[in-house]
Amino acid sequence: VTDAAGRPVWQSRMTPEEMYALVDFCEDHELPLEFIFSDAYYVYVEYAAFVEKYCGQNAASGFFDSVLRDGEDQVRHLQDMPFGACAAMDARHAAAFEAKYGHLGLRFIPFAPDRYDVLRAGAGKAAGVGRLLGSVVPTVGRGASIVVAAGGERQPQDEDERGGNPVAHGIPSLAVS
Repeated sequence: VTDAAGRPVWQSRMTPEEMYALVDFCEDHELPLEFIFSDAYYVYVEYAAFVEKYCGQNAASGFFDSVLRDGEDQVRHLQDMPFGACAAMDARHAAAFEAKYGHLGLRFIPFAPDRYDVLRAGAGKAAGVGRLLGSVVPTVGRGASIVVAAGGERQPQDEDERGGNPVAHGIPSLAVS
């Protein structure tokens, strides 16, 4: 979450331990793994397979070239740590990661068949919106009657923890009452 000048208001970056656990696991199982950094998305493991699985026939269009980088040299995190990850794996692999690295608290959130967003505990769209509202509400003088929706489909794991209010994905809108 950033302010109008682009300065971070709130951010949650992965720890080295979280990131390396994902890299090790995905390398061991030859699973495509992408990390979300401030400047682009970097595929650290199985770049060609990631492009084939995620970009499909759109890969040749060049559309992804502006945001997706081959990061198999695995050095981008030396500048700053990623915000999250995206893994191409089945539910069996997600469960195996949880069994081995559950103490890290990473959350695997399915968004398509065999595709998971990987977020830190306490991170996510709802947490970001909550932090944003926490910094904006006092300045505009509004109370708890602010409602925010950004997206399309409701995902239970992205509900506001205080009130259970869903934060949707895909349809950007802001309603202030």
